[in-house]
Amino acid sequence: MLRRALEAEMRETMLADGSAEDLWRYLQLPETTGDLQALYTALKLLPTDSPQRAALVARAGHARL
Repeated sequence: MLRRALEAEMRETMLADGSAEDLWRYLQLPETTGDLQALYTALKLLPTDSPQRAALVARAGHARL
């Protein structure tokens, strides 16, 4: 129960206040695999020429399948 509460708090913090780099690191956690909101939030913040953004675009494409 504590773990889920901490995960939820971390997710909310990342979505509200996370930088592009914070969100990138957060999205490397296994438990964020299906978190499309965090993924799309990171895509909005990352520069268009970022290799990290390219990786997340590919991940978003796979998530829609």
